[in-house]
Amino acid sequence: MKSPFRVAVINDEITQDFGRACEVASKEFGMDWIELRGMWNKNLLNLDAKEIEEGRRILEKNKLRVTDIASPLFKVDWKGAPRSKYSPKRDQFNADFTFEQQDEVLERSIELAKAFNTDRVRFLATGRSRAVSRSHQ
Repeated sequence: MKSPFRVAVINDEITQDFGRACEVASKEFGMDWIELRGMWNKNLLNLDAKEIEEGRRILEKNKLRVTDIASPLFKVDWKGAPRSKYSPKRDQFNADFTFEQQDEVLERSIELAKAFNTDRVRFLATGRSRAVSRSHQ
């Protein structure tokens, strides 16, 4: 029975080897959908045209469609906000974009959504400031 929902897995939660991640998602998990965040130890936003084309080829080979682009949009310390003790000590998911680069991050995420034939870009706007983190305790 086909689900009306796009049940997916984030590809790099399986492995950074994109071909293997797609194989596992499609053949072992029986999925039709996958969420893209990073491949080959690179954040999705840092892929070049050749890598994007290779990613598309692998998706087609495994008969997978993309639910959304898991964008690093807003995964930054906000300018002028107190830094949270929960802020990562290093970049996460190979995303080392600055606050000033957020417009570029959004534009690139939209470009990638188009390249991977999806109409969705996901982002988490939880912030990293101390004030926001306190509300999650």
